[in-house]
Amino acid sequence: MKINKKGDIWISVVIYTLIIIVAILIILGAGIPLMEGLRDKNNFVKSKNTLNNVNKDVRNVAEEGIGSQRIVGIDVPEGTVRIEDNKIQWELETKTKVVEPKTAIQEGYLQVRAAADVKVTETEDGTYLIENSRVMANLSKIGNETGWQNINTVSLINNLLTKETNAYTTGNFTFKLNSDANSASGNGYTTMLQTGNDLGYATYLAHINSSSYEYDLKLTLEGEADFLTVEVENIKPK
Repeated sequence: MKINKKGDIWISVVIYTLIIIVAILIILGAGIPLMEGLRDKNNFVKSKNTLNNVNKDVRNVAEEGIGSQRIVGIDVPEGTVRIEDNKIQWELETKTKVVEPKTAIQEGYLQVRAAADVKVTETEDGTYLIENSRVMANLSKIGNETGWQNINTVSLINNLLTKETNAYTTGNFTFKLNSDANSASGNGYTTMLQTGNDLGYATYLAHINSSSYEYDLKLTLEGEADFLTVEVENIKPK
């Protein structure tokens, strides 16, 4: 009987030990992502405060006039700091939703953007370049709101480059409403609804007035996406 009791006690200790170890592992496993999220949020707040302080120092020097100077420290715990185009940029890659995706928040002289790697430029050849870190699309510039020109959906996208492989897609893009070939062409114009750098997304609008429909075709490139999304709005059958 004594042996059995000792055995029972030893087994109980092992069982309790295993339960405690498993419980600790579960808590740690669930806590690590939470801890990383809190760390990234704290880094975001600290870096934002640092940039605001730098902005204050720069403005104070500017107001004090010629000869004024400061030694300014930039202390950020993580991420990358770049100074270019008269801007100080701090970039942090994180899985934590510090701010909502594809948003841009203006706080005084400070801009906060999420997935903001979209850039829109106009080429010397009269086309639009819309790109992010993964792809670049060359889109046709046709007419304007007050000066419509001949337009065809097959001629909207000139090429699409995948940056990782440095390869261009093959084939043509065309669009028709209700399989109606006449809806693909007519007169109209194209324009970019957003321009500039560090955008969360940018949309290219083609207004098409065909013999069967008048409508707006929108092509949107979002931050860090490797594809264009297509939307149709304001459809007016004839």
